[in-house]
Amino acid sequence: MRLNPERLRRRFQVTGLTGAGDKPQFQSLDVVSTYLNIRPIVEFIQSLEDQSLKNIWNAISVRWTRVHVDLSDNSAFQGSAYKDQTYGQVHTTFNHTRFSELVDDFIQKDIMKALFVAQCIMDYVYPK
Repeated sequence: MRLNPERLRRRFQVTGLTGAGDKPQFQSLDVVSTYLNIRPIVEFIQSLEDQSLKNIWNAISVRWTRVHVDLSDNSAFQGSAYKDQTYGQVHTTFNHTRFSELVDDFIQKDIMKALFVAQCIMDYVYPK
């Protein structure tokens, strides 16, 4: 990852999270918790308004589509399981539960895709 997820703590106050206990824990990211501290990412997501969740999901979707386009001529990618996996953008606001469902459906316990989501979130907050 380009940046340490701990850096997300600069963008929100953990003590300011209200109702975080009611929000999903995004357990699909746990698949990389051995390699990466995902707690700041989860806490950051839980601190967001619904509109921001939609924007982050669409950033993940657009980047996944861009990977498909960029690797369309790559024979290793064409032979991979990722080639046929597509995820559409969402143009309506949704809540944390729906965001968690979308992310769970995307990751499906795949370490590479969990890292992809984490990197997309970091890039959304800290663009290059």
